[in-house]
Amino acid sequence: GGTTIGVQTTAANTWLYNCKITGFGYNLYPKTGASDTLLIDSYLESSTTNDIYTDANIDGTTLINTTHTPIKHSIGTGSNITVQWYLDVLVQDGSGNAVQGASVEAWNTTANNQSVPDVVLTTTLTATTGSNGKIPSKWNATEYVLTPSNGNVTSYYLVNATKLGTRTQTYINLTTNTLVTLTLTDFPPNVTNLTWPYTN
Repeated sequence: GGTTIGVQTTAANTWLYNCKITGFGYNLYPKTGASDTLLIDSYLESSTTNDIYTDANIDGTTLINTTHTPIKHSIGTGSNITVQWYLDVLVQDGSGNAVQGASVEAWNTTANNQSVPDVVLTTTLTATTGSNGKIPSKWNATEYVLTPSNGNVTSYYLVNATKLGTRTQTYINLTTNTLVTLTLTDFPPNVTNLTWPYTN
């Protein structure tokens, strides 16, 4: 409690995995020079003062799949904290079979339905599905970015899949690890090119 510090980072590009940092005065303290601190698959709560306290001009502090309390962060001037979760995508046909080779995109947008024009906020996430119908690896998708001047600003994702002219999409509000299942209906069957006359 008090002014105790759980983890203090002083160098750039520090990655911390599978940590349980709880009960300190300041659970995580990125100091001057500690840009791009990543806390991954971790638990960061129950501090007596701040779950995260950053010095000024600390860029790239990122929480990936990490439990935390946003209102208990103290962010220095010119600093930011990015919150991300794992986003996985499965593409299937109308019978529930995995669709291989589908092009998948995820757009971070302020719109949460088709009646509102999309406003792209970040670079598109793109991938192609494998034989199991899933993208090769889960995306680290941003839920929001905290700065000294803003609070918890939630954005949405438009996720779509396309193959052979067939397309489907959905909107999600990403607040935790998420598996999106997309179904391509009226999907063309696989066709083998035949040569006539047939010769063996």
